[in-house]
Amino acid sequence: MALTFNNPNVTPPGLYRYRIPELTGSAAMVTDFYAYNDLENEVVARYKRNGLSVPGDLRQQITDQLCQQLPTGWCRDGTGLFGWAKQLLHEFQRILQGTITLVDWWLSAGKKRVATEEIIRRSAICQGCAFNQPPTGCATCSMSALNRIVESAVGNDRLPSDAGLEACAICGCTLKIKVRIESAVLLRHISESQKLQFPPAHGSFPGCWVRDAIEKQKTLPETQQDG
Repeated sequence: MALTFNNPNVTPPGLYRYRIPELTGSAAMVTDFYAYNDLENEVVARYKRNGLSVPGDLRQQITDQLCQQLPTGWCRDGTGLFGWAKQLLHEFQRILQGTITLVDWWLSAGKKRVATEEIIRRSAICQGCAFNQPPTGCATCSMSALNRIVESAVGNDRLPSDAGLEACAICGCTLKIKVRIESAVLLRHISESQKLQFPPAHGSFPGCWVRDAIEKQKTLPETQQDG
């Protein structure tokens, strides 16, 4: 059954965006639109500029793709709510593996921790983000394994700001660890497609701190980008 937005007049987290399957690279990514019609107009223009025929069901293709990325509650499919909870993109094993990988990055970089003030700032942003989601599909024993990894990495470095931090549905990792890692370490490992998904400022949400780090990195000389 075709997917539909629950409220097409409300801008979703991460804004309206679409990856054109017939194109590759940056040409395929159409992002950061506050209104759906503006997004669709740009997608149509992108098809025409590249000599491609516009699909007759383009609107449904855009809706389907975006609904598969949005948190539960933003879309429906006639059988109930549709969102991250129904997608393999956010199943528990992905979060477990992503967290193990994140710890490896942190350890290989000397386990350098950002300042407490920065951890608190990042945590406050993540707590208000729609992509801060609890892992789904996990058994009690598996959750214990994830908690042990977090405990081994964070140890006694617990902060009140850790409350409410679950997992990032974009990068597939535990936020309690992610908010402590230097931006330069994170950005070396985050894929280009993931970088496009971190939500910008919208409504009362100030924008993802990872997105801010990406923009700052672009302004640095190449000699400083690996620091």
